[in-house]
Amino acid sequence: MMSKKYMAIAALMLCFAAQASAQTVVVENAGRAAVTNYVPEMGFTADVNVGYILGLGDAHNYANATPLPSYHIGLGYFLDKHWRVGLSYQKSYLQQDMGFRTFNNGYYSIYGHAVRNVDFDNVMINGDYTFPVSRWVRPYVGLSIGMGSVKMYTDVAGRFTMDDSKWMFTIAPEAGLRGYFDRHMTVGYRASVAYSRAFGDLETLDGAISSPSYLRIGVGAFVKFL
Repeated sequence: MMSKKYMAIAALMLCFAAQASAQTVVVENAGRAAVTNYVPEMGFTADVNVGYILGLGDAHNYANATPLPSYHIGLGYFLDKHWRVGLSYQKSYLQQDMGFRTFNNGYYSIYGHAVRNVDFDNVMINGDYTFPVSRWVRPYVGLSIGMGSVKMYTDVAGRFTMDDSKWMFTIAPEAGLRGYFDRHMTVGYRASVAYSRAFGDLETLDGAISSPSYLRIGVGAFVKFL
């Protein structure tokens, strides 16, 4: 009788051990699955980028003595290690000193030191695809689409301004390089080259531009949160 009791107890202990072992395997498998599905790149990002622009076409002919600064801020979300979508604002300038000039509008003449300007304010939605070569080196290509406020104006002697402005549909294909400074992939850099083109026409007494475009080279940093 005693042997049967011990056999029953042993069998019961084996059952508990088997059950515990089975639960451990399930937890371990679940843990491995979670690690496998985890993508460190995923999450929201905020970035700041500073660069210079070079006017092309009519924008170059109107006001492009030297490249001027361009400022970019953006928010984005990495869907996975390849795809990113976002929203950005970019401010850019072109300017050219024309020296002393005389302008005639048919009624009177204006004489003075003239400076030509073109201002761009772009609000864009963007998406890009990344090629994750390594943590430090990640080439990408992207496209931004949105609306841009373009203003062309000539300031004469600080007293008279001839200007025209318009909101225009704008596109900006881009290629660049990004990478991460830390192994947790929370802080990184981004360097980019972009071609921006707005579709529309502007005209003042001092000239006209059609579909102004420019080339932008920039570098900056981004941080991942959430």
